[in-house]
Amino acid sequence: MNNDYADCYQTLGVSRDASPAEIKKAYFRLVREHSPEKDPEGFQKIRAAYEEISTANKEESLSFPQPTDPFAQKILKEILTSNRSGNYERSKKLCMEAVRIFPDDAQFHFLLISAYRMCGNSGKAVKAAETLLESDPNNKWYVRELAVCYVERGWMKTKGLKACDKAYALGIRDVEFILLYSSALRTNRQYDKALRILEELYNSKKYWQQEDMPEFLEILFRLSFLSFNTLETEQDRLFHLVCTELQKYVHYLADYYYELHALFISLITLCKKDFIARSKELFSCLSALEKIVHPEKENAEYFEAFKEAILSTLFLADPRIGDLLKMAHNVYYEPNPEYEKFDQTDIQLCLIEKKDELFPEFEIIHNDYPDFFEKLQPLSGKILAGGNLRFLKDGLLKIYRRLEPYYEGGQYYELYPEEKIRSKGIAVTSPDDTSPRIRTGRKIGRNEPCPCGSGKKYKNCCLKKETG
Repeated sequence: MNNDYADCYQTLGVSRDASPAEIKKAYFRLVREHSPEKDPEGFQKIRAAYEEISTANKEESLSFPQPTDPFAQKILKEILTSNRSGNYERSKKLCMEAVRIFPDDAQFHFLLISAYRMCGNSGKAVKAAETLLESDPNNKWYVRELAVCYVERGWMKTKGLKACDKAYALGIRDVEFILLYSSALRTNRQYDKALRILEELYNSKKYWQQEDMPEFLEILFRLSFLSFNTLETEQDRLFHLVCTELQKYVHYLADYYYELHALFISLITLCKKDFIARSKELFSCLSALEKIVHPEKENAEYFEAFKEAILSTLFLADPRIGDLLKMAHNVYYEPNPEYEKFDQTDIQLCLIEKKDELFPEFEIIHNDYPDFFEKLQPLSGKILAGGNLRFLKDGLLKIYRRLEPYYEGGQYYELYPEEKIRSKGIAVTSPDDTSPRIRTGRKIGRNEPCPCGSGKKYKNCCLKKETG
C-alpha cells in the first residue's frame, strides 16, 4: 500500500485495518465538522479520502462497455490499478492521456473527473463533469457527479442545488447523495423538502443493520436539526420518531457516544417547548442505553461521561430550575481549581438565603437529577430538614470573608449588599462626605503575591499602579 493511500486513513483518523462501519463513522463525524458551506476544501479532502478507501466504489454504480481497442483496454487497466493503489496523480495523468487519444470514450472522461477530485483539483473536476454531461444530459450518474463536484467546490446554491434537484428527479437515492442534497436544501432554506427526502431515505430500509449505524445516526441527527424550522405539531412527530427509533436500535449503539451526544444536544434544544413531555422521552432513551452497557466493559466509562454531559445539558435547559441552582450546578460540575473553595462557599450562602423558595426545585432535582442531588446533599439535606441554619451560615461567612478580598465575581455580596456592609464594616457616606472610610478587607503586605493573580509581588504590581 503506497503512502498516498495511507494518508487517506490518516485524514479520516482511522487505522488501516478499520472496518467499513468504523470508516463510515469517522467520515460522517468529520463531514459534520467540515461542512461544504463552512470548509469546502476540508470537505473535499475528507470525501476524497473516504471514496478512496470506501468499499462502495462509484465505478460499480455505472455500466460502461469494455473498450474494443487493445491500447484503450491496456490504459484502462493501468488507471484502475492506480486507483486501487491510491496513486491518483498517476491516474490523473493516465486519464488525461486517455481522453486525448479516445475523446469519445465516456468512461475515461468519468474517471478523469474522479481523478481530479482525488487530487484536489475541484475547478478542473467541475469543468470535466460539465463536459461529460453535455454528451448525455439525462444520464443520472453524470448529473450526480456534477452535483457532487459543485458542492465540493462550495457552490451550494444555484448550480449545486439545481444539479442535485435534477439528479434526484432522475432517480439517484444513495445515502451519501441524499445527505449531500439535504445540506444543499438546508442552505437554501428549503427545510420541508430536506425533511421529506431524509424521511424517504430512512423509510427505504425496513430494518437497519449494525454496520449501517453511522448513516442511521446521521439521518436522525439531520431530522432533529431540521425540525427546528417546522410547525410545532410536525416537530412533536419528528421528536417522537427519533426517540422511538433510538430505543428500537439501542442494542447497536454502545460504541457511538460521540454521535449520540450531538444527537441528544439537538433533541434537548427542541425541549424548550413542552419540556416535561419531551425530556421524559430523553430520560427513557438514556435508561435504555444504560441497560446495554456492561459495567466491566471499556465503553462503560464512556457512557458515564456521556450520561453526565447529557444530564448536565438537560438540567441547564430545564425551565423548572431557577438560575441560582443552575449556577450551583456549574460550580460543582465545572469547578475552577483556583476558585473552587470560594465559589462553593459563595453559592452555599446564596442557597441558604433562598432556602424557602427552593423546596420545589430540590424535589425536581431529587427525582430527575439524582447524581446532582447527591452532590448537594450535605447542604440540601439540612435545608430540607427545616432546621436553624444560623451556625452553618456563620461558619460559611467566616470562610467567605477571608477569601472574598482575593476573588472577583462573587454573587453573595452582590445579591445581599447589607451582608457586605455588616461583614466589612463599610461606612455608608454621602458623595461629598469627607469623613475617613473604613478599610475593606485585610491590608495586603508589600511582599505578598498581588491579589490580581499576576504572580508578581504586590509592591511590583498593583501597589505601584495605585501610588503611581
